[in-house]
Amino acid sequence: MKRHHRGHSGFTLIELLVVIAIIAILAGILFPVLSLVKNKAKKAKCVTQLRQIREALKLYKDDHGVYPDALAQYAWDSDGDGMIDTVENRLFPNYLDSPSSFTCPLSEIRPNGGDWGPQTPAVGNWVQPLDKSVGVGTPRVYPLGDTYDMQLFPNQFAPAPAWELHYNTRWTGNINNFSNDRRLLAFRDPSEQTVVTWCLYHAKIDDAGVPKKGHLALVAFLDGRVQTIPVEQMLTWTPPAPGLPDPRPFMVLPKP
Repeated sequence: MKRHHRGHSGFTLIELLVVIAIIAILAGILFPVLSLVKNKAKKAKCVTQLRQIREALKLYKDDHGVYPDALAQYAWDSDGDGMIDTVENRLFPNYLDSPSSFTCPLSEIRPNGGDWGPQTPAVGNWVQPLDKSVGVGTPRVYPLGDTYDMQLFPNQFAPAPAWELHYNTRWTGNINNFSNDRRLLAFRDPSEQTVVTWCLYHAKIDDAGVPKKGHLALVAFLDGRVQTIPVEQMLTWTPPAPGLPDPRPFMVLPKP
């Protein structure tokens, strides 16, 4: 007489644990890869946006004969002379009409209602960013918005957020100080090696403002190139000793 064995269905506890362990291992491998791919895609988008801004700058220059005072945001002269950057002398919205074109995809601060103005300093929150300039120029304050005009310094939230100016046509109160350096947008025909703006969000910077070794910032030049430059060159500036190179961020040269 044949015996019929009753087959069993389902998984044993050991089999279940093995499956869970395999899934956990695969997830541990896959998630960092997906995060890396996602960050690379955002970096590529940032590069594209910086190139679009350069093209818009060229169009603006063709129309007006000068470069605009701002890229996206209104700027207020905090000396009390009034609004100095209006819709007529910035790129947004006449030359680039998407607010997101002026903000790095990694930024957590998006434009409110699709614009950054107009306002006055008495309305809303305004900030005067660090400008790392040569001399004392006209102070500016901006409505809070994280753009390529001024960027929130990564991880700097205590005691208050730190903002840095990244776009300026005149980095010194006296342009004659740079008569031998044509890399200022205030000149009628600046060098194509002029720094337009830069983005710090693709580099690791700790709470103390110290960048991770080997990390890079994105720097847009007037000739249309967007290059990766060591992030420490785009951060702090202190007066150099006599005879040493001047490391101000806006004076960084493109790579050959």
